[in-house]
Amino acid sequence: MDNHIYGKYKKLLGIMVHTENDWITAADLSAAMNISVRSVKNYLSDLTSIYNDLIQSSRKGYKINRILAKQLLSVSLTERPYAPEERIRFILKKLLAAPYKPLDIFQLSEEEIFVSMETVKKDLSIIRKRLREFDMYIITTGFEVVLEGSELDKRKMLSNILYEEFSRNAFSLTAIEKIFPQYNVKYVYNTIMEICKRHCFFVNDYSLLTLVLDIMIGVERIKNDYILPEKLFYQDAVTPEYILARDIVSSLEEYFHITYNNFELNEIMVIIVSNLIKSDFDKITMKDIDKYVNADCYALVQPLKTQMASFDFIDADNDKFMTRFMLHINNLLMRLKNNYERKNPLAGHIKTSCPMVFECAVTLSEVINKKTGYRIDEHETAYIALHIGSLLSANLSGMNKVSCVILFPGYYDYGERLISQLTGSFDSMIIIQCVITHIEELKPIADGVDLLISVVNIENFYDVEFVCVNPFMTEYDFDAIRSRIEKIRQNKKKRRLFEYLKQISGPDIFLRNTAFNNEDDAIRYMSDLMVKNGYAGKTFVEEVLSREHSYSTAYGNIAIPHSMRMSAKKTGMAVLLNEKPVPWGQNMVNIVLLFTIEKETRNLFYDIFNNLITLLLEAPNAAKILDCKTYDDFIKTIVDCL
Repeated sequence: MDNHIYGKYKKLLGIMVHTENDWITAADLSAAMNISVRSVKNYLSDLTSIYNDLIQSSRKGYKINRILAKQLLSVSLTERPYAPEERIRFILKKLLAAPYKPLDIFQLSEEEIFVSMETVKKDLSIIRKRLREFDMYIITTGFEVVLEGSELDKRKMLSNILYEEFSRNAFSLTAIEKIFPQYNVKYVYNTIMEICKRHCFFVNDYSLLTLVLDIMIGVERIKNDYILPEKLFYQDAVTPEYILARDIVSSLEEYFHITYNNFELNEIMVIIVSNLIKSDFDKITMKDIDKYVNADCYALVQPLKTQMASFDFIDADNDKFMTRFMLHINNLLMRLKNNYERKNPLAGHIKTSCPMVFECAVTLSEVINKKTGYRIDEHETAYIALHIGSLLSANLSGMNKVSCVILFPGYYDYGERLISQLTGSFDSMIIIQCVITHIEELKPIADGVDLLISVVNIENFYDVEFVCVNPFMTEYDFDAIRSRIEKIRQNKKKRRLFEYLKQISGPDIFLRNTAFNNEDDAIRYMSDLMVKNGYAGKTFVEEVLSREHSYSTAYGNIAIPHSMRMSAKKTGMAVLLNEKPVPWGQNMVNIVLLFTIEKETRNLFYDIFNNLITLLLEAPNAAKILDCKTYDDFIKTIVDCL
């Protein structure tokens, strides 16, 4: 491992260096890294064997030598693959770099990655599975391995590998430049920007970086004589988008001294055109949208609009939203028809930080799949989430507002001035019900009031939260109101979550330390339990499995499986807490919350779903939940974690 720290080891040290306490347990590290406790201990043992003074261990857990760890983490040289996933990407890139030449795996293991032949053979078995996703395979003869598959599929796999590496770092122009140091990547970026501007088109930052990466992969492959086979294409019409794409291609050919054949030309045009929108898109309205989207888009948008209306939170009749959404769907259909995958560097972040928004987007992706036959991956789903997110968030914001009454004895218009000051500072946080001039006026409406803001100090205010402020509102007063609002909102959230959880769960559907081989086994067992307890019908098991196979419901070491159909007999939540994690796709899951959803109470599911994921994704909270021995402990601990 030389003097450099790689992959999971680097992440492990980073967590230990930045932990608040000197000591951290293997269980906490396991939760933070989404790996088993056994793997954590193996990594710690590896590091200790190389760096004697790096880590101390005791009954308290593990303590890092922060000075030495920071020195190791600061080293930034060419990395040798060390963790299994890094080795696999390294071997795949080797195969793709010279796809028609045999790769000597003996030389690879002995001289480049310094692991045993047995380890390389295990890596190759994983690589075979990954290659099948891209319609490729490897042929092994003795110590030699050859990659077989189409050039187009090889480019797609290379793009996929690079995005995996970007997901661990920032996806930026600088990152792309590091991958292709021999080429002027900025030229490609600036050329696309300049030509798009000249033709009055716009490409957002995420799409532009994707364009640059895919173009650079193509340039590199063509330069090394890995060419797509000749193929004739018929252009239906010379559109403005086609002319723009042709200008970009001409510039690339001249600058890089390459030639795009018809197949190459078609592929790059699909990449460019499917990411464009008119630069004056703010001027496009629903009245003239038919000039910019095709009939297939029109046919698809109606069922999507119907589905969005069922969320309750989305105003699908909002013209500005629908205009942009239709432009996006039109481009999405072009990408799907041409088998072009657009990555989204925010996909993982959106899924974990905005789980309910992402879940709504998943539902829309399923509608597209049923209507078109095209499967929408998580990256494209995340783009849909970006469109619906702001609208969804705006409509949900009212749910957490605090109901206020102002007590201000009548004197000129000072009461109105106070209202103006409060709404100016707290408009997104409060709803002012009314202004009263005597405390007795509060009695008949007290049940619906969360906070009384008064300019006079009073003793009896009917058990309503109270804050006394200066009539002229000082900075101290604003801070006092803000603090009281947050306290009220947090208490309301806790009460609501406690009531909801008790309503939809119980000891009969609470499991602890029940072993399963994989996610399918866990889902079948827990779904059967929900059916037996009257929460769902017999088709529920297959519905949940179908949802899971379309999009994983795992979030780190948590999984929240459920059916896409809200047709359960009643909304419920089965709980599984396992100290030994369940293999769940690419994740190792310790906490499983399986939901049944009744259509009439779907808002209850959305509220719990959003709160629980964001709460449990914090490693200390997840660790506390895993320590719960009973159902009552589980409920109490969740509420206390808020």
